[in-house]
Order: sequence, then structure tokens, then C-alpha cells
Amino acid sequence: IRLSFSFRILRLSRHSLLLNSLGTALKDASRELLSVCLFLFVIVFLFACLEYLAEVKEPEPPTISNGTDCITEPCPEDEEFHSEEYHHEDDVHYSILEYVWWSLITITTIGYGSPAILTTAGKIIGGFCAIAGVPLFAI
Repeated sequence: IRLSFSFRILRLSRHSLLLNSLGTALKDASRELLSVCLFLFVIVFLFACLEYLAEVKEPEPPTISNGTDCITEPCPEDEEFHSEEYHHEDDVHYSILEYVWWSLITITTIGYGSPAILTTAGKIIGGFCAIAGVPLFAI
């Protein structure tokens, strides 16, 4: 129903001089708009990858109390290995897509993003990301 309403508005735009001039301007500037969107896409993914690398640390292999690691030697399947000492619930690992969302929100200077930036390098990257959004939208 809403889609048919949208088509009805587009059909009525033939009779409006303002909407005709807007359509003409968008058609004339389509190449520039496409290049800005491509630039935004590249910048968002660049900052998302940088932030992901700055924030997410590689997990250390779990070790058992006798000092053996579970990569070179088989880990015993006992209660001690599966205790809270080896599995921390506080470690939150965000996916790269969540950092893409963070990057888009930071570049557009909206300021709402799920991943909490904790490291100093991540905060510096976040600052550059916010500053990069200003000239991007000034174009």
C-alpha cells in the first residue's frame, strides 16, 4: 500500500516544477553522488577495520594449571578446565560488522554506536574517524 502511494507521488511530480528541477539536478549530479557514496563506503570500511584491529585482541590459548597448553597437547576434559577461571564472561568481542556500524555512525557524527572503545589506539582512531566525516559531508 505504501509502495503504491510512493508511485502516486512520483506520478504527480510530473506536474510540479520544483520536483522536476530536483530530479534534473539529481540526474546531472549522479556521477558525483556515486563517487561520494563510493568514497564513504571505502572510508567506513577502512576505519571499521582499523578499529577492529585496535580493539580486538587475539585470545591466548587456554592453559591448564600444570602449565601445558591445549594447542600442542590434548586438553583434559575435566571440570577444572571448564571452570570460570578459563572462560571469562566479561570479554566482549564485537564482530567486524558491528565496527562497520560504529564507523558509519561516527563518520556521520551521530554519536551512537554499540561497541565501547576501550584502548588508547582505538580512541585515537575514533577521533580521526569523526574528523574524517566533516570534510566528507562538506563535499
